[in-house]
Amino acid sequence: MAAAEDETNLFEYVRQVKSAVVRSVEELDPTVKIHDTGHFNHSAAPDLVLSWPDRPGERPLYVRRSYDELAAGRDVQRLAEVAPIFLSVGRRDDGDRSETLQRLGVTQSENRSVLVTNAATVDMFTGSQENSTSPLTGAVAAAILPTGQGLVDQETAAPVLDGAADVLTQLSEVLNAEGLSRVTTVAAVVSAAHGAELPTTSDDAAPFSMQEARELLPWLLRSEGVTDNAEFWRFIAARVTVQHLEALAAELDDVELSSLCNQGISTWQAKGATLGLSMRAQGDDNAADGWFMRAGLLSYETGDAAFRFPTLGYTLKKRGGVSSATWEAIQGGLGDARLMQIVLRGLARSIRIDAEESGDAQVDTNAILSSVEDQYYIDQVTLRYGLAEEERLIRVMFGDQIAHNDGSANVRDLLLALARVGAYRNPVDLTHLAE
Repeated sequence: MAAAEDETNLFEYVRQVKSAVVRSVEELDPTVKIHDTGHFNHSAAPDLVLSWPDRPGERPLYVRRSYDELAAGRDVQRLAEVAPIFLSVGRRDDGDRSETLQRLGVTQSENRSVLVTNAATVDMFTGSQENSTSPLTGAVAAAILPTGQGLVDQETAAPVLDGAADVLTQLSEVLNAEGLSRVTTVAAVVSAAHGAELPTTSDDAAPFSMQEARELLPWLLRSEGVTDNAEFWRFIAARVTVQHLEALAAELDDVELSSLCNQGISTWQAKGATLGLSMRAQGDDNAADGWFMRAGLLSYETGDAAFRFPTLGYTLKKRGGVSSATWEAIQGGLGDARLMQIVLRGLARSIRIDAEESGDAQVDTNAILSSVEDQYYIDQVTLRYGLAEEERLIRVMFGDQIAHNDGSANVRDLLLALARVGAYRNPVDLTHLAE
């Protein structure tokens, strides 16, 4: 910003200021989407429009040269209804805070949704993220733009970033209810990670925002001294999705995730699962069993087997393999799953058997196969776990070693179907993960 202020060419000044603002916004919150409107310092049109993938709506951002310019145009009063952000890029925004509040009018009830801040304060927040080891600092910084309100200046930021004991009280003045709730949750998680009580919350807790997940998960999974209490990790898993883990794959590379995943796989969902070779089977003798992120995908590795769980269907690529699975080879692995459909391939014909009124095609399959002389192989089966109304349907493709989620199956369902049935040549014992 300082370099831009000394620029005499107007177009170059605008370019430099906007570039600096965009960089600062992205540093505060890497998940934000920024739309450049093409305007600069316009009285009514914003310079940028900000939006977030996991928050509804947008927030306009207006660049102003100083608080004086902001006050002179009565911008806070004129534009309060759109909950704008006003960012002053000037060097001379110091002065008496109470006088500034009065001049700008941000404390008036009708203007409470407006956020006013300046470049120096934004620099304090971005700098704190680089130097802090606590996820709370990043969570506060990321909450400022989507949920900030009032005047957030250096005087406000300093005690917050210094970890003052009453930090949440201070934040209640500059974050709306949503933002304060999310930061409070992060603060409680940080405390609970070292043995404090978990926050009291409803069972249907909202998932972490992507930025909250980005701040918390790498810290929780990499830091020493974090509790191994199952209740704590169940609390975290209830607020995490497989999409969170995919987005953080680089930060979680080679981190053992079992403390989190073992508590989450019965509720998390994926498009399907694939069976391949583990890192150990590929020559890494030091590879351990457990949950990891491999090639950007949630993976469970045990012995020579690796199970991957993508959330995007196009990653479930057909391999063109031909199944040699027989009914005798897979029937024992069905366990408590209901057989909803089976496709049998013989030399002369193929047979498809559906579970209709019976709700399970195993009896019909036994009857049909005992009445024919041809050798039949199984190309695919559709299994149902749980109650019919839960629709936990999985279609196992034997030639491709793929399990497709055809309903609301969870990651544990997919894993067990592929390990017990899909891996018919060498079934994988996952008794310790079964419900």
